[in-house]
Amino acid sequence: MSRRQYTIELPAAVGRRVDRAAKREKRNPSDVAIEALRLYFTIPTEVATAAELRAIRRGEAAYRKGDYTTLDDYFHTVENRPRPDPQESLLSASRRPIGIGSRPPSEKWRQTHFRET
Repeated sequence: MSRRQYTIELPAAVGRRVDRAAKREKRNPSDVAIEALRLYFTIPTEVATAAELRAIRRGEAAYRKGDYTTLDDYFHTVENRPRPDPQESLLSASRRPIGIGSRPPSEKWRQTHFRET
């Protein structure tokens, strides 16, 4: 296998990690770097579609104009929205109003609940 030589500068913390890994594994620091680069290149990358890129540009333009909501504002709004009454869900089926898709009441139910005058 042919090799190419590179000279790179690493941040001190990264260099210390490379040195520790090389010492622990009894390997050359270059071999640790080669393995790290091979691992890096195996990570799949995604390319944004044209529609996604347009949506990103629209969002960036809106942000520059100040047309956005902070997470704090959003959560404040969500926390203060009216909540459904828990007692509503406890109503029995017979007391619930008839809605779309419900069966109409039976003739017997009508006779027992509505009296003719």
